[in-house]
Amino acid sequence: AVIDGSIILAIHGARTVGIAVDEVMDVQVIREETVESGASDAQGLVRGLGRLDDGVVVLVDIHALVTQVLL
Repeated sequence: AVIDGSIILAIHGARTVGIAVDEVMDVQVIREETVESGASDAQGLVRGLGRLDDGVVVLVDIHALVTQVLL
């Protein structure tokens, strides 16, 4: 099910922050051993790639994202 206009909550240090997203299509648990590190972008926002049974997802580094926004 697609939920429109969602807020993702993340803990950043002693703060809880909300990140507004257009939609959340799915929530899945990704096992650490299925994560491939080394994928990165110029801003350091990509933590890695997570392998799922039916594909690959890009894992965003929430700490890096929130740090850039709060600066």
